[in-house]
Amino acid sequence: DADFEHLENIINIDNLFLTDHHDMEIEMIESDALKSVIDEFSTDECYSDLSNQLRQNIYDIALEIGYIRWYSEQKNGLFNFKQIPFNNLISYKNCKISFNQQEFIALLLNQLKSDDSDILADITILKNISTDRLQICNGHDLTLLISNYFITGNINQNKIEEALRLSYHFQYFKNTNLFQNLKSWAELNGYNFFD
Repeated sequence: DADFEHLENIINIDNLFLTDHHDMEIEMIESDALKSVIDEFSTDECYSDLSNQLRQNIYDIALEIGYIRWYSEQKNGLFNFKQIPFNNLISYKNCKISFNQQEFIALLLNQLKSDDSDILADITILKNISTDRLQICNGHDLTLLISNYFITGNINQNKIEEALRLSYHFQYFKNTNLFQNLKSWAELNGYNFFD
């Protein structure tokens, strides 16, 4: 996974090939695999809304989380995101989810025992550096958000990620720079990865 490397542009290692976007989950969400997940798990009532707006809705939320993750990484893992009860911050109503961003930030700042407004100012600086949601958003945040749209059938984040992997056809992968880079490297070095 590239994580934030495309934004930071600090890794330059021979024979290391990164995902086009932040991670492989983003690659899958950007493909028609997401449509397959909606087709499989959506209720009739919400199908039209999800087909038209799910991708935009989840990115709108995950982008704000992504900026905070990016900031935390720049500060050598300042925040422990595993201690945040993400599902408690997500609510579902009328085929839409919302995320309590203020509570999220408060929980993170509580880890530092701080109300440091400098952190929010630094995050604003990152927002001015890039708005590329495909590099900033974390795919696992997106899959967690997606799972909250499907309130029936015991659907969770793991099931969403599994469904995306099963729906991500090789043809989708062939359209990525990662595939082209791996294919070129293999041909140059006498390997055949993709037959």
